[in-house]
Amino acid sequence: MASCSSYVITFIFFISLCFTATRAQGLQYQYQVCSRNKFTPNSTFQTHLTTLFSSLSSKASNNVQFFNNTVTGTNPSDTVYGLFMCRGDIPSDLCNNCVGNATQRLSTHPDCSLSIEAVVYYDECILRYSNLSFFGTADMEVSSGYVLASPINMTNQESFKRLVYVSLNETADEAMSSGSDGEKFATKETDIDIFQKLYCLAQCTPDLSPRDCRSCLNSLINSDLPRCCAGRQGGRVLYPNCVIRFEIYPFYRSLGSAPTPTPPPPKFGGEEQERGQSIFLKKIHVDPVGEESSILEGLQFDLSTVKLATNNFSNESEIGKGGFGEVYKVWREWKNERPMGILDQNMKENYCESEVVRCLQIGLLCVQENPNIRPTMGRVVSYINNHSLELPSPQEPAFFLHGIDKRAMQQGSSSSISANSSMPFSVNEMSTSNFYPR
Repeated sequence: MASCSSYVITFIFFISLCFTATRAQGLQYQYQVCSRNKFTPNSTFQTHLTTLFSSLSSKASNNVQFFNNTVTGTNPSDTVYGLFMCRGDIPSDLCNNCVGNATQRLSTHPDCSLSIEAVVYYDECILRYSNLSFFGTADMEVSSGYVLASPINMTNQESFKRLVYVSLNETADEAMSSGSDGEKFATKETDIDIFQKLYCLAQCTPDLSPRDCRSCLNSLINSDLPRCCAGRQGGRVLYPNCVIRFEIYPFYRSLGSAPTPTPPPPKFGGEEQERGQSIFLKKIHVDPVGEESSILEGLQFDLSTVKLATNNFSNESEIGKGGFGEVYKVWREWKNERPMGILDQNMKENYCESEVVRCLQIGLLCVQENPNIRPTMGRVVSYINNHSLELPSPQEPAFFLHGIDKRAMQQGSSSSISANSSMPFSVNEMSTSNFYPR
């Protein structure tokens, strides 16, 4: 009996080529807030700001996850204060890359290049500067914050809301206690049921006291999060000094645990970051039959079987069209909890049901609309070779009866969703870019 993984490997291969995961590029910009108060071009303040950006970038290149600095002169009004904080689970090279991109963005963006204070949020880091000192103080001004929530609700909302509340508070309690290096960062996994887990993250800037850190996180959990994200599949709240996030898929790298071994490939652990991928192509002999080729070695299905399974590519079996071809019944049958319904009844004796379901699930994970939550090629190989790995629940595929929310795709993922719903805070004497106020 042919392994079911061989049935779908070509499917996954071409899907992955069509939908290259943007997270392999490393950074996910989220939001920026820049003051409308401007400084004079070519002024001493601008010189000091350039010096500050250079010092922040230099420090980030030295394997530092958090740093604050002050650039002063003879005139107190020309003093510039700034800091960056990278997410506690990311590697140093990604932190360095994020800080470099953040300083460049604030230096060149039309809304920010002459602002006397600004903050920019990425998934991987936060960078902030001001003409006023803010070190060691939690900034809870709503004009500086940002929220991002999944538009999809959980089925059992009340129990899920309680679980999120408890889990985030436990994560916040752990984050407020400084580690040996002073960072205030924590993650937590909690079982939703036997099939799903809840993933939580909390972090504060290390310059806050434990009490101020917990107070900052408490405000996010008890005030901001219920308004934006109660009962949703995922959400996050970002402030300059503290952040929280929860999802029903793993979005952070595992800390303090060894990666899961996946023979024969090497270990894959957490949300690995790929710098590229190697593709090995094998020349396949194709036998021409009339006008069409009926057999490809790598596919395992001949043309007649595919025609039979799709009722000769009937429109009745079609549920949408995408950039790489027609999308058939897989997603519909999966949502209706009938995944085996897509198989030809003549194949009943030739497959293992659990393997088929797993392979279909992997394929659906590879065509989710938001590229940020699709598995990398390395993780796909890990899923296929290691059946002990738990698969996340697939979300709606791309081009499923509607188009892509381009704004959401640019902002990055907040949840395992087809399109993100972004809800920035209201504007208070500050300018924003491409967002509507809360």
